[in-house]
Amino acid sequence: MKPWKVFSTISKWFLRLALVLFVFFYYYPVFMQFNFDTFGFFLSAGFLVSSVLLLAGGLTSKPSLTAIAALILFLLSVFNAYNHFNGMNAVFNNWLMISAVSFYFLTNGNK
Repeated sequence: MKPWKVFSTISKWFLRLALVLFVFFYYYPVFMQFNFDTFGFFLSAGFLVSSVLLLAGGLTSKPSLTAIAALILFLLSVFNAYNHFNGMNAVFNNWLMISAVSFYFLTNGNK
């Protein structure tokens, strides 16, 4: 069976949307506490802002916004994967998947 290249653009937008929704539902409660004294607030702010920028970067013609947002998401998700590593478990695999999607957009941009 041949790949369905017709749906590649839809799949990229689906990846962007899934990433934004995951970050929103995971970090929105922490962000809304507005506790500036904790590192978790700044981590959640970084995830939320960069995921929205990744979504907005898909609407622009130049790939620079997508690449910068994907780099920030990649670094933050690798940091979280490192901090949550306790063997191969679901939490580690979530961060590994987020870092893989971010790395995809970092390397491919808006193609």
